[in-house]
Amino acid sequence: MSSACGDFVRRRVSKEVLPKIIAFLHKNHSSSRNSGKAYQFTLAFKTQLLILSEFGALCENVDFSEADLVDVAHVCVYYLSNHQPLSLQKSAISVFESLIKLLPDAMWLFLNDIYCPVAPEPPHPSFHRIQLAGTRDV
Repeated sequence: MSSACGDFVRRRVSKEVLPKIIAFLHKNHSSSRNSGKAYQFTLAFKTQLLILSEFGALCENVDFSEADLVDVAHVCVYYLSNHQPLSLQKSAISVFESLIKLLPDAMWLFLNDIYCPVAPEPPHPSFHRIQLAGTRDV
């Protein structure tokens, strides 16, 4: 449908649907954190799992702006935590795999800004060394 209606669907989803999905995921990430087995039977968990499972495909099929995709990354990063249920973690990873296809450089910088065990070395002395927030001081 998005390929046939293109701009109309993108605008509508970007303005009306995406903010609600992001707000839902942001609101519920803390309730799924450190949850027990019983949480997997709740409606909130099933909704989170469904959204995260389909979010990557939605991002790939609807031509979102870079700002929208970064907003998606900001909310999905909560679900990469090892304190989240494994199925939500796996679904969040699939979202990031889709985002990496769409914005490889921005996602590399975004994820490295969160965690980067080794600071990247400049390829030549004429380049300045960059410091990422996720880099540990060694």
